[in-house]
Amino acid sequence: MRRTLAYTIKVAPFLMILILSYGCGFRKSGLTSPQPIAVQKKSILSPSEFISAQEKAEIAALKDADNFYPHAPGLIWNLVGTANGQTYKLVRYAAIPANMPAGGFVYKWLRDGLPVQQEVYMVEPNVIDCVGIGPGGTFRYDPPLPVLPLPVTSGAIWSWKGKLVSAGGAVSATANCKLTGPISLKTDVTSYKSVYQVTAKFLVTRPKSVEKIRSDTWFLPGTGMVRQVVNNGKRVLVVDMISMKGIPASAKPYPTKNGNNDIPKK
Repeated sequence: MRRTLAYTIKVAPFLMILILSYGCGFRKSGLTSPQPIAVQKKSILSPSEFISAQEKAEIAALKDADNFYPHAPGLIWNLVGTANGQTYKLVRYAAIPANMPAGGFVYKWLRDGLPVQQEVYMVEPNVIDCVGIGPGGTFRYDPPLPVLPLPVTSGAIWSWKGKLVSAGGAVSATANCKLTGPISLKTDVTSYKSVYQVTAKFLVTRPKSVEKIRSDTWFLPGTGMVRQVVNNGKRVLVVDMISMKGIPASAKPYPTKNGNNDIPKK
């Protein structure tokens, strides 16, 4: 037994060298050594590769909707309005009523602490529509008025033709709109480096009169409306944002030339 074990110990190194040198005898017998199998590595797909072009466009549109018309419940804007030499303290807040269809939201306005207006909006895949406006949303656009095509494209032009319907009847109206930006804007409250402007020119036809109304609205992405000027030829209403509470994560203030943030502090 000891002799056999000793013999094995002496021979084992020699066998190991032989195995390494001759590849387990495959070369000596004329056989080829087995070749390693090449495993092709599969590229890891990013989540965006599973999304179609249409879905990507819809995602971009929804992002623009949130940036230009933020409507998460709890958002509050403090504003100041001036008209005919008078100044008003305004508050606008976003809400989504329980009975609101998917994509719908409202902006409720207070003037000096009292409710004065409600705006009803609907976010569609390619546009934000204003459905109603006025005290309690009593005036209805038929069909809904497009206020912002999606996704946002500078230079976009669109029009609308329909009726403004209320309990007292309906009047015919048209609107021609244009989006420009980004541009700079200076107001009595602050300065903005990069905002977008929507100009809407309305023509309202009543039984005995025709009224021309121009509305200019400036939007800061992530904050929404920061200024609005409405002129009907007899009265000019100017509304400026002072501060915003509950700013969503998407809000990214742009530094102005003087180093101030575009979102004014209260």
